[in-house]
Amino acid sequence: MNPSPEKERFDAALQGIEQIIGDLKAKNRELVQENTRLKTKLKEMQKGQSDIFDVISETERMKLKHSISALMAKIDKRIQP
Repeated sequence: MNPSPEKERFDAALQGIEQIIGDLKAKNRELVQENTRLKTKLKEMQKGQSDIFDVISETERMKLKHSISALMAKIDKRIQP
């Protein structure tokens, strides 16, 4: 018994869909691997960075805070009529 034209079209469409699904799964695997690689690279970069306040001493921080407060007071004085 020969398969009907509808059955052949259905089988062809099904094969096409299976191919698309396979391609999408492969692309997803690639993207997951790239995402993992980029996350690792980001973590490595973040390890190398330090906050400015980690580098300076407590005394220097207090001096900086005082200087900023003084500058803000001067700005407030100029802004207010």
